[in-house]
Amino acid sequence: MLYKATALDESVNSPAGQPINKGDGLSSGGKDSKKSNSAQEKREKKQKINTSDPIDAIRRSADDFKDGQVNNPAVHSAKEVYNERLNRVETVFSEAYQDALVSLKTAQNAIAKDNDIPDSQNAYMAENLMHGKTKNEQDLYNIMYRDPLIRTINKIMNSTGMNWGDIDRYVYTKSGLERNREFFVRDYAEEGQMADWNDWKDAAYGELEAGTITFPEYLARLDEFIRKEIDKDYKPSEHDYSGFRAMYGDENGVYDEGDIVAEMMATFYSFIP
Repeated sequence: MLYKATALDESVNSPAGQPINKGDGLSSGGKDSKKSNSAQEKREKKQKINTSDPIDAIRRSADDFKDGQVNNPAVHSAKEVYNERLNRVETVFSEAYQDALVSLKTAQNAIAKDNDIPDSQNAYMAENLMHGKTKNEQDLYNIMYRDPLIRTINKIMNSTGMNWGDIDRYVYTKSGLERNREFFVRDYAEEGQMADWNDWKDAAYGELEAGTITFPEYLARLDEFIRKEIDKDYKPSEHDYSGFRAMYGDENGVYDEGDIVAEMMATFYSFIP
């Protein structure tokens, strides 16, 4: 018995021939042995998991998290830490209602465990700063342009009985008539002509804003420059950059721009109660 006790204090061989050191639980009546067996079963179960399967990878991450191993770089790569944390309920909630960049922050924190990230390469910080700057610019744009436009449209709709679709078609058509000329010049202008075009266009628009010419006359001014400087045979209806062939064209896509301008101006005058 004395020999056996001494042997247990040092080391004995298990039935499988593996050494069992003291502290492995043999002296505690088998309770710790059950824990050891349970831990061994967990390890064997993890070894059977197919790590290429995302579901198994998440399950393994969850098991390791419960074992307190999630912060151990020897157990988890940054990718695995990221995947585990991304699937937590609190992360999903935070991304939906609090911080849209929480996934980026989670990934960056996982990487930062093994590699320091300088501020110059901190994507989360940069995105937050850019988001704030963009939001300020968007708010300013809304105050200066969008909100006054919406108020004007509402006044027109209330005073004339027109619907949003009528106004939308008018705005799209008016913009398209200018767009067709602008993009034609960009495609065919030679070096140095764009500056002359912009000056000509700005001067004509100034007259339009001052009320000394009408919108059809404004278009005629633009056509004058194009025929004089770029293409003497220019015909607006033959160069469509705005989808007018689909909106106004016949079965062959042919349309008469004069009819479009007349319709647009009729809509414009109907804005006046």
